[in-house]
Amino acid sequence: MSTSIRPRSGAAQVAVWEVLKAHVSDQIARGVYPVGEWLPSVRSMSEELGVNRNTVSKVYRALGRDGLVESAQGRGVRVIRKPLSGVEGRATIETAIDRIVREAGMLGLSGEWILGRVGRAIETILAPAPRLAFVECTMPDARKLAADLTTALGVSVTPVDLSDAVADPQQLAGDFDLVTTTFFHYQEVNAALTPFDARVAAIHHTVSHESLGDVTGIPPKSRVVVVGPNDRTIVRFRGVVEDYTDSEVTAYTIDQVDELSAALEKADVAIGVASAVGLLAELAPHIPMITLSFRIEEGSIAELRQYVDRLLQTPRDRLAAV
Repeated sequence: MSTSIRPRSGAAQVAVWEVLKAHVSDQIARGVYPVGEWLPSVRSMSEELGVNRNTVSKVYRALGRDGLVESAQGRGVRVIRKPLSGVEGRATIETAIDRIVREAGMLGLSGEWILGRVGRAIETILAPAPRLAFVECTMPDARKLAADLTTALGVSVTPVDLSDAVADPQQLAGDFDLVTTTFFHYQEVNAALTPFDARVAAIHHTVSHESLGDVTGIPPKSRVVVVGPNDRTIVRFRGVVEDYTDSEVTAYTIDQVDELSAALEKADVAIGVASAVGLLAELAPHIPMITLSFRIEEGSIAELRQYVDRLLQTPRDRLAAV
């Protein structure tokens, strides 16, 4: 992965670790990782986000310096507080402003210079980033694709479970400036959000090159069991396996535990998405397992970048509060 993010038009280039730090901090603030919960291990987060482990370690160290997390030897990294907000956050910022103004005065800088520089900072730094959500039918997949979008777009993208989105579309529309999902779920998400005048955009994602390499490496005439979260998904996954191999394929959803368990007893290979990995490992630890991962096509990323740029140019109520 590149060590820097392709900038939006007119924006300064941002280091990947800084974007990921902002993303994880935002997830802590929103309660995706609540206080007291352990963050994913460096290895797990690295694999989930598709970044170098050193990058994740750097993000965790930076969050530790900010006082949001703490490391426990042999256990990992735990969230200890949310980012500052409300009265506490305001007091901290006011103290910092007073100190900076005093130091500027000691350097002989004029009040006009200070005000001008603060104004430019508000325009380029403090203007709130667009609030983006990514909706998917399982949270592991939602987190992975939301992290990919965070890296590609340079703004934090919050993962949302499809069932939650459909259950309370008004809340979702109120919390976010743009809701994204896959073409696979677009009609369902768009229908739920249309009454609330929400912006909805779809992305096209495909099975990753690495996953296709794993699938094509399955020995000829193997008995393959495919597992997914719902019927539509397993039809798609089954098609991938049948297109690239001559295997004997059966497919099950994750709630068909009894049928799945029986099929795995006779299987040579099991294939599933991230949300099915734990179940497959429990039911059939004795057979090889392939985890299907996905990538977002560049055309979808370019289109979302245009959406984000337009949102950055659109005045929002909370801009006035900065």
